[in-house]
Amino acid sequence: MNDLEEAEFMLFLTKENRTMAWPSLEAKEEFDYKNKLFAEAHRLQNRIRIEPEQLARQRLRMAKIRARRQRRQNSKKE
Repeated sequence: MNDLEEAEFMLFLTKENRTMAWPSLEAKEEFDYKNKLFAEAHRLQNRIRIEPEQLARQRLRMAKIRARRQRRQNSKKE
């Protein structure tokens, strides 16, 4: 959690619980929910970044397999 998020959370707590002795359950649940959403967004962003690399590796692998098959067929014909 960065400083801005922490400050926003502290402001939220002061609105919900004037004593600041313990965060309200609602505040904790909202904070956990925001963290969950952030983690999910981060995970999806990383997945999007990885997929093109995986696709490129898969295409290269398939090209090598096709080339190997082609060489085998050509050698059988001769």
